[in-house]
Amino acid sequence: MDELERKKILLKAKIEFGPRYEYKLYGGGMGLTLKVHALSKEEASKVRKMVPIDFEGVYTIVTYEGERIEEDEALYLPAEEEEYL
Repeated sequence: MDELERKKILLKAKIEFGPRYEYKLYGGGMGLTLKVHALSKEEASKVRKMVPIDFEGVYTIVTYEGERIEEDEALYLPAEEEEYL
């Protein structure tokens, strides 16, 4: 698929699903994939109802920025040195 066809798909998605979301085409495990990125979980749920699994022959996914969970500090256990006799 050439650059012009990719741009057409992105433009059609933006027109059909709305300008509030970020659209990106990339090669994924299921072939060419359209990623629609929403700002919240609630928005992503709404978008998932509008966006088909296959749009213009391209696999689609919907993502959002979730709340970041504070991770505990990584545990570190150094290797022990062996004593040679």
